[in-house]
Amino acid sequence: PKDTTKQASTFCCKCCLFLCDKCQHEHQNWLSQEDHDFIELEISKKSNEDSFKIHFPPQKCPMPGHSKEELKFFCETCEILVCRDCMAITHENHKRSYLHQMSDKEKEVFRGEVDGINDAMGMLEEAIGKTKQMREQVQVHEKEAANRIDKMSKDLKQAVEDRRRVLRLRCEEIAQGKDSALSDQLNELQGLRDKIAFAKMHVVDAIDNHTPEELLSVKKAMKVQVNRIMEIYRRLPLQLKENEVINTSFDLDPLVEEIAKLGYFPSVPDVSFSCVEGLATPQAAVGKERKMVVVLRDEKNQPIEGEALFQYKVVKKGADINEFIPPKVSVTQSEKNDGTAIFGFIPEEPGEYEVTIMIRNEVLGRPYQIMARQSRDYSNLPQPTIINLEGMTYGVMVNDKDVIYATNNNAHVIQVFNPDGTTNKIGGSDNAGGQLCNPRGITQIDDTIYVTSRSNHFVKMYSINGDFIGEFGGNGTEDGKFSNPRGICQNGKGGILVADCSNKRIQLFTSKGEHLKSIICTNNPWDVAVDTAGKIHVALYANHHIAVFSPDGTPLGNETYNQGGNMRYPTGIFIDHEDNKFIAEGANGNIRILNPTGALICHKTGLNGPHSCTVDKHGSIFVGEVNNRRVLKFEYKD
Repeated sequence: PKDTTKQASTFCCKCCLFLCDKCQHEHQNWLSQEDHDFIELEISKKSNEDSFKIHFPPQKCPMPGHSKEELKFFCETCEILVCRDCMAITHENHKRSYLHQMSDKEKEVFRGEVDGINDAMGMLEEAIGKTKQMREQVQVHEKEAANRIDKMSKDLKQAVEDRRRVLRLRCEEIAQGKDSALSDQLNELQGLRDKIAFAKMHVVDAIDNHTPEELLSVKKAMKVQVNRIMEIYRRLPLQLKENEVINTSFDLDPLVEEIAKLGYFPSVPDVSFSCVEGLATPQAAVGKERKMVVVLRDEKNQPIEGEALFQYKVVKKGADINEFIPPKVSVTQSEKNDGTAIFGFIPEEPGEYEVTIMIRNEVLGRPYQIMARQSRDYSNLPQPTIINLEGMTYGVMVNDKDVIYATNNNAHVIQVFNPDGTTNKIGGSDNAGGQLCNPRGITQIDDTIYVTSRSNHFVKMYSINGDFIGEFGGNGTEDGKFSNPRGICQNGKGGILVADCSNKRIQLFTSKGEHLKSIICTNNPWDVAVDTAGKIHVALYANHHIAVFSPDGTPLGNETYNQGGNMRYPTGIFIDHEDNKFIAEGANGNIRILNPTGALICHKTGLNGPHSCTVDKHGSIFVGEVNNRRVLKFEYKD
């Protein structure tokens, strides 16, 4: 069996075959091959004396009746050796040459390839040298950094020890001072107690043992003495106050937090904060560059200063790893030197590709699955097929399993149309706490469906089986709350974007519903989509245009578009993997398709309240037609 893990160690001169040790042994066991000459590849690499000499004896034509004819000619049409008789019969009108002529021609071709190989070898040797040098520099810098870390830790320990000594000394000083004061207070209290006891003894003695004459004679002196002692007693503080003990404040939490901030590696990418933008639609066009944006951030979520340096791997699913030639790739660094770069690859043929972006061999995000198909032409749309609904639909979505989901505003459900023709419903106002109410936009991440519930101002989450998972939002103006949410989409990296219509903003959430960011709009947004560069496109209904924001939410005013002022009341937008824009204009009854530069590809008119649109993996366009209570499918055919 074929073993691709074994490397060739010898070359058979007669058979022109590279063989591993095991194959060479089996090769020589055949009697007809035991006299073949072999060249040790390792020796040939080190010595110029050996060369790959292929010794083929003059061959006879294998065709019946041509056995005595030598193969002295080459048919260029069929690319095989032929004899004189073959040229006259089987290859009569084919292009052919004498062997020596063709050999000389091919030698020139090989010489050109050798020059290219030499250039490649030189560049590889240079790259290998630079890589080795960089490894050495990394090792040196690692030791320097480790020494700095150790020194910082040692200094920190010394600072903590010095502080400990100061605190201990201060504690002793406070304790000694307080002890001295308490000792004086104790002596004073004990002296007063003795005086009171002595006065009591005299008073009791006067009462019990003195005659009336004696008692009356000393009463005044005794009263003065007792009153004086009791006055001292009343004026002397007897209760210890709380601040008279040693209170220490040594809260470790803030200190631990500050220590955790020590030791920062600026401009070193961290996978926790870095990301890949532009994969909201995981598809590509054959022969066209599929771009995505690699955004690198350090451990404090700050932009990297300089170029975005990362590793990448692009493989085609199902391809033989030994025969697969990776597609052409490009990396274009940002002019801002902010750790951002555009990564692109050109799929040579249809199929599923896996793109992996890595930082120091650690995968960024996850391996991304991108399906490559032939480029699509939307200049002429066919007549649509009709999918009737039970109510008005403001949102439509088709997942990668060709399941169609359409929101039903009247029945408060999502109607589901399966490829096998079966249907079912998700949601409803009494759905196990879901309470879906006037659903609008709809999208999906993995096995979770997200739908905006306009009238109760929530985003509801359901499993693909229809089970209610949870919700986030609620009525309000603070971050994370909604007022009449409409369109919704996912950004290709686990985030959810919601058009918070009446609050005039787009809100970004995690897939779990945790608020991340709010993007302020100039008017009420009706829908939102993300392009292959991660830019956010927002349909502003009353402004009659599409506003564009950077992935971080910065307005890009110069990229706003309205198709030459012809766009009216945009209600829905979808962007495919080629950056074609599909825009629904509800009040105009139009679907407008624009190419990546904003030029018009197709303008479909005569629709009755188109509100939303989407494109499935096959290129078919789906439009939610509100007033006719149906979904229109414009099937794409290659």
